[in-house]
Amino acid sequence: MNSFDSLVNNNLGWVHENKLVLPVLSLILGMYAALARPKLPKFIQKLFENPIFRLVMISYIIYRGNNDPQLSIMIAAAFLITIHMINKQKVKQMEKMVASKAPAPPKPVPPKPVPRPAPKAVVAPTNTKKTR
Repeated sequence: MNSFDSLVNNNLGWVHENKLVLPVLSLILGMYAALARPKLPKFIQKLFENPIFRLVMISYIIYRGNNDPQLSIMIAAAFLITIHMINKQKVKQMEKMVASKAPAPPKPVPPKPVPRPAPKAVVAPTNTKKTR
């Protein structure tokens, strides 16, 4: 077990030493997890549509930013991803409504052929002078 710990520490010790790597990795994992998301419950959707709740959340993000910037960035990312998911659900609902109410497009009418005038016959000039 000690050999495993030393192997991990020798190869991945830089992850724990750098202060930016862990927050970035956790942010990437959180965004990846958001891709496998289920549909949001209605109460959360209504909560995030409330402007007072949004203002309180943004204020909390700003407040946490003074004390713990890493946590503040993660909360802000989760907040934005949730708002994006709600807006995406609304767009899909609107598309379904419009698609169900829209009449079928009319069949295209083929264009009528335009009649062309008949070509005029070309008459060769005749010589009206009489020769003797």
